[in-house]
Amino acid sequence: MSEKPRDASSKEPRAPEDPRLSYAQILRLQERLRQNLVQLRGDLDSPAVREITRVLEEREGSRVSRPLVRLRKILDEVIDAADDAARDVEAELLRTSQRRTARDGAELPGGLARFVDERASCSGFSFETGHDPERGCVLRWTETLENGEVRARGILHEIPYAWIGD
Repeated sequence: MSEKPRDASSKEPRAPEDPRLSYAQILRLQERLRQNLVQLRGDLDSPAVREITRVLEEREGSRVSRPLVRLRKILDEVIDAADDAARDVEAELLRTSQRRTARDGAELPGGLARFVDERASCSGFSFETGHDPERGCVLRWTETLENGEVRARGILHEIPYAWIGD
C-alpha cells in the first residue's frame, strides 16, 4: 500500500500575527542550533577523538589534526555568529515591545507599554491614553468580565510622583 504524497506547504511553520512571538520562535531555534554546534565542538575536543587523531598521526603519518583544527575554528565562528544573531533578535524584541503605541498613534513609554503588553492578550482588557503636563503619559485601563462586569480598573502615570518635587 503506497502513501499519498504529503503537501510540503503544510509543514512550513506559519508566522504568528504578533511579531514578538516570531522573535521568540527565532530565539528558540537559535538556542537549539547553538546547543548542537557546541556539542559538535565538544565532540571534536573529546579525549577519544584526540587519542584517535594521535594514533593515526603516529602510525600512518597522516595530518588528520589539520582539518579538525580548521573545523574547530569554523565551528567557533558559526557559534559566535549565532550569538550575535541572538543578541540582534533580543534587541529587536525589546525595541518592538517598547514601541507599543496608544490608540492615538503616540508611542507609550517603556513601563506603560510593558503593562499593556502583559494584559493585551486577556479578553476584556481595554485602555485609553492621555497626557498630563506634570506626570506625562496617562494610561486609564479596565478589565471587564464576559458578563460585562468590571473586574478591575486603574490609572497609571508615566511619572507617578511628579507632584512630590513641588
